[in-house]
Amino acid sequence: MNFPLPPIDGGVDVYPWNQARADCTRLRNDPRPVIQSLFRVRTRSWAELNAAHLAERSSPDNILFDIHPLNNNFPSLEDGLSWPELVDPDTTSRKLQANL
Repeated sequence: MNFPLPPIDGGVDVYPWNQARADCTRLRNDPRPVIQSLFRVRTRSWAELNAAHLAERSSPDNILFDIHPLNNNFPSLEDGLSWPELVDPDTTSRKLQANL
C-alpha cells in the first residue's frame, strides 16, 4: 500500500483512525492517548482525555485529518470533543493537513 506524503517535520497524529498513514510513511507517530477515534473513543472521559492531550505542550506538531465516518455515523461523533481544539487558531500552532 502506498501513502505518498510530503516530508513532515515533527510528530504526527492521524484523525480519525488510519494510523497506518503515519506508520507506513515512517513519520514520527505521536498518537493521542486513545487512538482509533470511532472504535475506541466510546465514553466521554476518553474523548476528554484526547481533547486535553491536544491542549498540552507535548501534543503532536502535525495532524493528518480526514472526515471519513464509518458505519454511517455523523463525522463529529468520531472524537468530536477534539475538533474545537484542532481548528481553533488561538489555541494551536500545529499544522493541520488533509489526510488524503
